[in-house]
Amino acid sequence: LKNENLDLKNECLNLQRRVSEVTAELEAKGSLCQSQSDKIPVTNPLSALGERCKDLQPSIMLLQAEKELMNKKAEAFKKQIEYQEEEIKRLRGLLENREYNIDDINFQDTQRRGLLSIIERLQSKV
Repeated sequence: LKNENLDLKNECLNLQRRVSEVTAELEAKGSLCQSQSDKIPVTNPLSALGERCKDLQPSIMLLQAEKELMNKKAEAFKKQIEYQEEEIKRLRGLLENREYNIDDINFQDTQRRGLLSIIERLQSKV
């Protein structure tokens, strides 16, 4: 019985020591958490989202302006391609002597090669 009482007494002391150790650890962690939460501002999520939207608004406006500029550039590029295709068609007509009724005798070989060269350059751009 004495041994059992002694064992219980030792266990109680060990438990008390362990409880005080755990309590000290928890208090240390609690103060650490408190100091970290003091550094993080607590805000209303809706107001934070509103501010974020305000921050993003100039970026959205800039992207819209860039999109409009790119659309204008794409339209100009399409018109340039259409013009080059029309020019290719016209030059081919000259070469084939169909559209403008040019006599083959008057149409010199150097002009023919020049037109072929222009057609090749225009086709490479298209």
